[in-house]
Amino acid sequence: MISGHVDKLDHTRVEGWAWNPKAPEERVELEIYDGENCIARTRAANLRPDLVKAAVGDGHYGFSVPFPPDLFPLAVHRLSVRVAGTGQNLKNSPQTVHPPHGGSLASVAQWFESRVEALSRAAVEPGQLAPLYAMAVNALSRILEAENRLLEENSITPAGMVSDANLPARLKYVLERAQDLLKPFHVPGFARPSLSILVVAGPGLAETHALLRSLVEGERMRDYEIIVVDGNGGSDLVVLPFLVQGGGIRFVKTPGRISVFRGFALGLAQARGEDIVCLSGAAAVSPTAIAVLRETLRQRGDNAIVGARLLSREGRVIEAGSRLEAFGNRVSIGRYDSAEAMRFRILRASDDVSVHGFALRRALLDPVGGFEGAEAFGSLGMTHLCLALREAGREILVQGGASIVVDDAGPANVPGIERAHFIYRWGHCLPRAGKSGAIPAAPPPRRALVIDELWPDPERDAASVAIISHAESLVRLGYDVEFLSTSPGGGTARDAERLTLRGIIPVLGQENVTGYLKSREDQFDVVYLHRFITARDYIGACRSSQPRARLIYNVADLHHLRLRRQAEVEQNERLLQESQLLETQETATMEAADIVITHSADEETLIRGRITKPRVGQVLWNHPQAREIAPFSGRSGIAFIGSYRHAPNVDAVTAFCSDLWPRIREKIDGAVFDVAGSHIEAARFGNLGAGVALRGFVADAPAYLAQRRLMVAPLRFGAGVKGKFLLALSQGLPCITTPIGAEGIGLPARLAELLVAADDDSFVQRVIRLYVNETAWAEASEAGLAFAREHLSGAAIDRQLGTLLAPAAQP
Repeated sequence: MISGHVDKLDHTRVEGWAWNPKAPEERVELEIYDGENCIARTRAANLRPDLVKAAVGDGHYGFSVPFPPDLFPLAVHRLSVRVAGTGQNLKNSPQTVHPPHGGSLASVAQWFESRVEALSRAAVEPGQLAPLYAMAVNALSRILEAENRLLEENSITPAGMVSDANLPARLKYVLERAQDLLKPFHVPGFARPSLSILVVAGPGLAETHALLRSLVEGERMRDYEIIVVDGNGGSDLVVLPFLVQGGGIRFVKTPGRISVFRGFALGLAQARGEDIVCLSGAAAVSPTAIAVLRETLRQRGDNAIVGARLLSREGRVIEAGSRLEAFGNRVSIGRYDSAEAMRFRILRASDDVSVHGFALRRALLDPVGGFEGAEAFGSLGMTHLCLALREAGREILVQGGASIVVDDAGPANVPGIERAHFIYRWGHCLPRAGKSGAIPAAPPPRRALVIDELWPDPERDAASVAIISHAESLVRLGYDVEFLSTSPGGGTARDAERLTLRGIIPVLGQENVTGYLKSREDQFDVVYLHRFITARDYIGACRSSQPRARLIYNVADLHHLRLRRQAEVEQNERLLQESQLLETQETATMEAADIVITHSADEETLIRGRITKPRVGQVLWNHPQAREIAPFSGRSGIAFIGSYRHAPNVDAVTAFCSDLWPRIREKIDGAVFDVAGSHIEAARFGNLGAGVALRGFVADAPAYLAQRRLMVAPLRFGAGVKGKFLLALSQGLPCITTPIGAEGIGLPARLAELLVAADDDSFVQRVIRLYVNETAWAEASEAGLAFAREHLSGAAIDRQLGTLLAPAAQP
């Protein structure tokens, strides 16, 4: 069996490595396929220093093949790297590649013509041209058949294969003019799109063309379709399918002008995706707007409607959320302010969202009457839909990180009959005017400051996931939340984006934490200090500069406890003495706080026995649960995931590979142990044995875990709750762990029986059983998901944190 991995595979090149462990002196021959067509061959013989360091033979097993710029002309290519003559795909292969040109018609034509010319030049006798004639005739026949089929359809017109033969003279002129001014482009098609973008188009051809182009050129767009509804029945838009083609876009014709909600309903009837983005009256979207809206939906557990921030063509804010006043009047937040203002670039709660751009799961619509129900309220239909969703327990949000450009038409005039209808239905939810007719002033916002040593990066460690989760919970509990890092450097644009997309304001460019606290004297109601070093160094400055704020200290885990356990495992007297000194310091820091948070129920009990003054409570963190669980039969391999700058993780992998993995592999033929996570080079792992793959960092942990059959967390020391174990539960992936790995979580008895092993023999037996027994695997998967739904949701975290912050919890 050849071992190897494809490290990079896109339209420009393929890179990776391959070797035969049973014959390390050989060099593996590889074939690169586009679908089932072999397009290149290579030999894995390049020197790879990382393989030398990992003790993989002599390290000469790398390969790198650049691709010609016109090799992939289509919208989608399925590329794979196979061991020559065997059909075996290397790991991380095949992959779907989407060339940046989107498989445009011009690119395909150029590729086709270049191949025809090359074959024609190579021919030496007429008979050699026969295959070219046959290919051209067959292609033309298929195009004509498709054209006839599409012309027979009435209302839905897939773009790309329409004819102008029967167009009236005026429309032919419009098409000719448009093709001169508007460059045609291609929308790639997906067999099963999970995102549908519904566009209710106005009468302007150029404006609609520009909007569609901005959608297609957006970043991080995957697995989507676009459905364009002609909202005006305008004749100019009839030529749009000639300009925007491909399997990923469809057009809905209408006989005349229709309402926006009627347009959304017509588009939804043709949509295949579960995630829905609706656009009307939009001129353009920012490059990441659609992806950000979709990601926000998933972060909120598909329980929200999320509006976009509206900008003018000049870059001023038109609306970043809204506030409802008496009689259903809307007040736009941020109107005419700068688009760069941070307070309008964050995720925030709103009374309603704009009909110009929003996203939601289609499953939310039917229980509240759908778009048809909103249509009955006319120009107040969007506000009605939002209030109906709120009444059903859903969230109404505006994502400042997703921008849509619109023309500012000012507040809409609402006909009296529509307003009366709206007030009759929703008057009980609207603010009431005071005796003088004025709306009572809103109370001043509550403010919270979160301070941590590092800028959080959820792809780096569980602590980052936890602190972002708690900061998001503070936002949902009604606080304006700011985040301040004590590390030098001031933060990057990526650091800021991670926070703003979740409704948290980053404090950028701040090098002097104490000075910043003084400059914001007595402005915060809560100051949240994350981890021991941060709390130890700044809790005094927080107390003096923010005298009315409640100071929260999140220990993350008890550092002295982790260090003491490591000392016991390694029989290290020096570490034991360090743990004793650290215990004294941690206890003093906890006494100085008002509220102490720990993730572990066991540590909560331990802390309560040591301190007297602060409130103490357990708060876990949010892990969004997997929408769908990949079947048992489609999974393989056993994973470990973690940061290898963390000593317990390095020890766990080393001990597992030495003591347990050989016994497991004897019973599971061909099993692979995948070691994944950040900073794997810091561990300096040597040869961990047969069947062990050092994968390293994975950008999308849920997608990676969806391919594995099991996860293990064989931790021998540590403290606090282990994020890797919670992550596995939330993804429906059974994770075998030790009592250390499961401590403080409070697992139900049956789940603990399935997943927690007290000794090596039990660990090996549980791994083998769950790997080969689909029934046992399914039971453990569902039990883990049930635990995650109850304890790791955003609502659960809000309850835990809100209880500690409630007035009754004050000393």
